[in-house]
Amino acid sequence: MDVAIVGLGRMGSGVAKRLLDGGHAVRVYNRTASKSDELAKQGATALSSLQELVKALPAPRTIWMYLPSGETTREHADELLGYMEKGDVLIDGGNSNFQMTLSLSEAALKKGVTLLDVGTSGGLAGKDEGYCLMIGGDKSSVERLASLWGSVAQKEGYQWVGPSASGHYVKMVHNAIEYGMMQAYAEGMELLASSQFGKDLDLAAVTEVWQHGSIIRSYIGQLLNEAMEEDSSLSTIGARIDDNGEGRWSIEEGLRLGVPTPVITASLYARYQSRIQNSYAYRVAAVIRHKFGGHALAPATETTR
Repeated sequence: MDVAIVGLGRMGSGVAKRLLDGGHAVRVYNRTASKSDELAKQGATALSSLQELVKALPAPRTIWMYLPSGETTREHADELLGYMEKGDVLIDGGNSNFQMTLSLSEAALKKGVTLLDVGTSGGLAGKDEGYCLMIGGDKSSVERLASLWGSVAQKEGYQWVGPSASGHYVKMVHNAIEYGMMQAYAEGMELLASSQFGKDLDLAAVTEVWQHGSIIRSYIGQLLNEAMEEDSSLSTIGARIDDNGEGRWSIEEGLRLGVPTPVITASLYARYQSRIQNSYAYRVAAVIRHKFGGHALAPATETTR
């Protein structure tokens, strides 16, 4: 199929590469042209503007965005919709707030364009192993684009989850759960390191054995084990853990719906605390986040207050 990718960060470039490997004709655009040029070397067609990108695609067009959530996504979507035509499909694969997705969907509908929201998980490994796609929007359009999802996702790794904005909602909750899982591992590791046995424990061996038959084995546990094998003291990194919004949005939804979210709330507050206090637990969570998503690590001494 013919498809365009807008935004070639870690996720967008990985999705573009998998589409190329799947035999699709891929056009790409990125504000930093060097990223487009790199994909062009692998078989993509690089365009220098959004207008050129739209013109280069045969109708009905399929344009897939991977951009920072918020105004950046809104600005690009608004410009693209100005060039797109009835029957085209615009896909938002970023971590957009579902409320903005509903607004964008309405704006697209006025143009006769279908907006699909595709929550995407898989981190750095997704480029090679395939991603998990949680797709919201018009079901018939999702089914028509099945070959795209099949190229990008792991086997059985994509699902239409419901109407417009539901894909981003499911991804929001997914990331909120991730917050809580990371924090539980982090606190457990600090207990081990601080205990009377801490000096004798081989934390790399402990996290390795957890991956073989234990109830808490997981992909996050695998990444934790990798970090422990590299440097279990984590003394060279800072404890600062940023957040991209999904945890906060989930807590706000819990308040709106009257659904208690004590674990998710505590894990978000822990991220705020990490910007003040440089503890081992926060360094554990920071290095896991770096492992799966390539998120920057703070210097060992950095604090914000």
